[in-house]
Amino acid sequence: MATTYKQLQDRVLTYGYGEVDRANVKSWLNEAYEDIVRSFRWPWLQATQTITTVAGTQAVAIPATPPVLFFGRLKPTSSVELSEPRFLSEMDFREYMPNRQFTSTVAADRGVPAYYSIFEGNLNFYPVPDAVYTFSLRYWKGITTLPSADGDTYLCPDPYLDALVINALSRAAMRENDMSKYQVYVAQYTAHVAQMMRNAKSEQGETPKRAAMPSAYSGRYDRE
Repeated sequence: MATTYKQLQDRVLTYGYGEVDRANVKSWLNEAYEDIVRSFRWPWLQATQTITTVAGTQAVAIPATPPVLFFGRLKPTSSVELSEPRFLSEMDFREYMPNRQFTSTVAADRGVPAYYSIFEGNLNFYPVPDAVYTFSLRYWKGITTLPSADGDTYLCPDPYLDALVINALSRAAMRENDMSKYQVYVAQYTAHVAQMMRNAKSEQGETPKRAAMPSAYSGRYDRE
């Protein structure tokens, strides 16, 4: 069973705080959660959205709910055979694409989207789509709601919840102006989040793997 919001509050309170501090602890835990969410592309925040183009329209609005925190890839899902469009920065998209083709509504300047850029909450395609195409936008979502009721839970897995408690304790130490305690908690929190990131990278196959050396390898080159 997932750890509840109240259970996390109680854990923080056991470090020498009373019921009078519960309101602050609630805020500290949620602030810690927001910090962690923004710090990395966590597996538990992965999501997909369907993006559908409109013939003759260059910009397609990025869905606002849930908010897109980090972008991943735009994968074609149409029945029409498509290649994955290449991402361009907004500067490249506007500066290096031919201006006439960028703004033209002439049918000859339309086609299958080969490039896209992100600007002002829109996906901008080039060439201007000549038909309806669908893509799967893979991304990492941001926070839509924070726990408020005692029985609420966080999206992050239970093994990661220690980081929320440590972060909340560092905020409590800051309020008390106890800098020595604050520095200890910050060091613990930084180390904990770094380990969480290593675990996440490993889970997603991002950790470089080394091939095993042959059993007859003498280690000759290591000694040179």
